[in-house]
Formats: sequence, structure tokens, C-alpha cells
Amino acid sequence: MGFAAGDAAAQHVTLGAFGKTLRQNLPQRSP
Repeated sequence: MGFAAGDAAAQHVTLGAFGKTLRQNLPQRSP
């Protein structure tokens, strides 16, 4: 779970707006 949390944080910073749109399409992925 540790690596997953770090990966999620990295993706949030890397994807940024893309991640926001992705979360809208995949609400179940939101924390």
C-alpha cells in the first residue's frame, strides 16, 4: 500500500488536470 500511495501522489502531481478528469470518470479510484 505504501508504494501505491506514493504512486498515487506522483500521478496526481504528474497528471494534474488529467487526473482530475480521470477521477470524474473513475470515482471509485478517488480516496
